[in-house]
Amino acid sequence: MNGSPKRWSATRKREVVLRVLRGEPLTVVAREVEVPVTELDRWQHQFLESGRAGLRARPDSWQIRGLREARSTISELRSKIKILEQALRDASASGSNASAPVLWDGGGAATPPTAWGGPITVPPQHHKQPHSTNED
Repeated sequence: MNGSPKRWSATRKREVVLRVLRGEPLTVVAREVEVPVTELDRWQHQFLESGRAGLRARPDSWQIRGLREARSTISELRSKIKILEQALRDASASGSNASAPVLWDGGGAATPPTAWGGPITVPPQHHKQPHSTNED
C-alpha cells in the first residue's frame, strides 16, 4: 500500500463507493485505491444502508455537543416539572382558591398537561396595601 491512506474519511469512502455504484467493477476500483475487495464491498453496503452518515467512524463534535446540551436541558426541565407538580399537590391539598393569580394563561402554542387540569395558579399573597391619605 504505497499511497493509500490508513484511515479513510467519509467523503473519500463515498467517492470510491460512488465509482462502484456508477458501474466501475468493484475489483478494479479496489485495486486502484489499494483497498481489499471485502472492505470496499462493506463500505458499499454501509453506504446503501445509511448513506454518507453510515460511513462516518465517529459522530461530529457538534452532534456530541448538541446531545450534551439537549440532555442537560431535559434534566433541568424534569427538575422544574417535579417542582411544579409538588407545588400543585401542595396547592390542591391546601384548598387553593380559584381567584389566585395565573402564571400560565393558556396562551401560545403550548398547552398544559391534562393532569394539571388547567392553568397553574399561585395562592394569593398577602401584601400590605399602602394607606391612602387625602392630604392635599
